[in-house]
Amino acid sequence: MLKRFSRVWVIAGLALLALLLLSGILLWTYSHRGTSVAAAPATSPLILAQIVGQATAKITNGTNFVVTGQVKNLDKAQHDVYVQATLKDASGQIVGVAKGMADNIPAGQTQNYSIQGTVTQPTWATVTVIITKISENVSGQGSD
Repeated sequence: MLKRFSRVWVIAGLALLALLLLSGILLWTYSHRGTSVAAAPATSPLILAQIVGQATAKITNGTNFVVTGQVKNLDKAQHDVYVQATLKDASGQIVGVAKGMADNIPAGQTQNYSIQGTVTQPTWATVTVIITKISENVSGQGSD
């Protein structure tokens, strides 16, 4: 009777272990859905250029503001790099957006950008700048 009882516990333990393993695999798969582990294509803006340092924003007049910063061309060809700045208040609400371009950044060089927008309130908590597009000499295509 004791052997049969321990055999049941061994089987139950193995079943529980298998269930935990399957649960872990499913949880990992679910939590990583939509993410890619593959390398980005050669034309990805994240590979061709990057934002350098922290951008600054200031009111120029009324509800107009300017964001200044730097972007670096990481490629071996000249590019136009399009950027977008988003200003958010302390609660995370967007209070302003500015879009613009750093034009003709030579290969391997860092260039200043200055982009303008309008705000819905005179104060903000964060300024975030992203690269939205890279053009000119991408995959051997396009020039000014």
